[in-house]
Amino acid sequence: MKTVKMIRKAVVKKVLTPDERARIRATLQTNHDQAVREYEQLKFYLKRSEHQKQTETTQRLRKELVAKEEAVESINFQMEQLDLLPGGTELKVAEVEIEQDIEVGMQWEDKPAEIIVEDGVIKDIR
Repeated sequence: MKTVKMIRKAVVKKVLTPDERARIRATLQTNHDQAVREYEQLKFYLKRSEHQKQTETTQRLRKELVAKEEAVESINFQMEQLDLLPGGTELKVAEVEIEQDIEVGMQWEDKPAEIIVEDGVIKDIR
């Protein structure tokens, strides 16, 4: 039989363990702290811009301030949701391309393969 290599998409999922939850929380906290710092910096620039009556700059800074505020709120929401997820939940973290051998007569599957990672170790490939 003739075997051919094919590139296929695979979804990478991480199992939510206590260690993984802590890693995600730390990443979210870092992102939150950075967004808050940027928000405060934008507020400072906005006040300076308003004081100097730079209307175009002021408008741009207001938009950026709103966007940064939304980013902070989004991160807060993600941290709340992280606390609500039960242990063992599979979280999609990436989509990658994998090489797969196929041959005539094989069962064809339209759904992408899944790679399950638990605490940094591949536990399953489905």
